[in-house]
Amino acid sequence: MWKDYFIPQAQHLKYLSERIARDALPHALLFYGPEGAGQLLHALWAVQLLYCKDPVEGMPCGKCLDCKKTSQLTHPDIHFLFPTAGADARSHQFYNDWRLSLAENPFLNGYQWVQTIASDKQGNINAGDCHVAYQNMNMQAFEGGKKVLVIWLAEYLGKDGNRLLKLIEEPPEDTHIFLITENRDQIIATVQSRCQQFYFQPYPTELISESLVRWRGLGEAEAKKIASVCEGNMNEALSLAGQSNNDFEESLGTWIKACAKYDPAERVVWAEKMHKTSKEEQKQLIRYILRVMRKAILDRAGQPYESSPLEAKMIRYLAEKISADSLYGSIEVMNDTILQIARNAHPKVTWMHCSILFRKALIGKEVEPERIY
Repeated sequence: MWKDYFIPQAQHLKYLSERIARDALPHALLFYGPEGAGQLLHALWAVQLLYCKDPVEGMPCGKCLDCKKTSQLTHPDIHFLFPTAGADARSHQFYNDWRLSLAENPFLNGYQWVQTIASDKQGNINAGDCHVAYQNMNMQAFEGGKKVLVIWLAEYLGKDGNRLLKLIEEPPEDTHIFLITENRDQIIATVQSRCQQFYFQPYPTELISESLVRWRGLGEAEAKKIASVCEGNMNEALSLAGQSNNDFEESLGTWIKACAKYDPAERVVWAEKMHKTSKEEQKQLIRYILRVMRKAILDRAGQPYESSPLEAKMIRYLAEKISADSLYGSIEVMNDTILQIARNAHPKVTWMHCSILFRKALIGKEVEPERIY
């Protein structure tokens, strides 16, 4: 169950428990922070306390019927909205799969989730799903009490977030809406402004290490090694512990070598390989490349960072080869690349374009983003 993975951030628990005890919890709450910081788990904890019949010192009792229902995510008055794949898909069609995924890893990201239901498609929360959620929240509660809507990864709403604006702005009585996000900037401003916001920090390295020992039975040395490269991301730590991540380190190494060579043949082979890869996997790889580039900037500035041995080798190579200005330019190029992929640009053309610009950086030329669409 999700409660087995719950690691509280005390400052938020104190505030939420006090407001719930006074029946003064805001009707719309936005929990934001980086991936793997436990936003969803804190929302589920707050929902459980909201329904608990006999809380103990500001904590859910865990024994009453409502606590058991919320622990198992089976309470009829708690509704969930999350990314699916396809214009006609609805969250309730995949609810059991989602529950099972959360039971295995409640820190999972959107890419991991969408891969379980449609490996060749991008995830989104579509207009039809928003309409279903709006109808559900305007119906009478099954058990005559409060109603809750949890929107997991609300950044997937896009402009369809406007369809929920009235619900967030003027919710029915005894209704609470929790929006969970790993990228607050992608949520439209009109939705953000109507929510009370809570920031969740990355977990400390020591806490991640201890958690891996407890949850996955790893040895202390292995747990510390994994925790040291995760930058506070509990989801990445669990993925590495399960060895279920794609080998982005190896992929990045291959791409750097292809871009460093004068002969463009290997860059063409790389672009063709990316063309056969799902859009979501491409975006995940680019996010990893961006992280490595940011660490290269830290390396140039003499600032500390955590990485694996192979990653550290690539970081030092980039820091030595590329100027700080070109690293910033390369980051803009990769951000633009991920945007083009999300907009269904041709992957082969997109990757050839960014590879050409990255090669310029590797041979000492200044790099600035150039639009191709």
